[in-house]
Amino acid sequence: MQRFDLWGWILFLVCALLFGAAGLRDGDVLITVGSLVFLVACVLFLVPHLRR
Repeated sequence: MQRFDLWGWILFLVCALLFGAAGLRDGDVLITVGSLVFLVACVLFLVPHLRR
């Protein structure tokens, strides 16, 4: 079960990176900042998985 949880968070990281790339491409500051905040939040949720 933990393996699926980890893969889910990795996919969230990929989504955050893709949204950030789209925001940069379109020059949309709000989308870019929002995706960076989402990326940081995903990394923080991954910290307990990486410490194991």
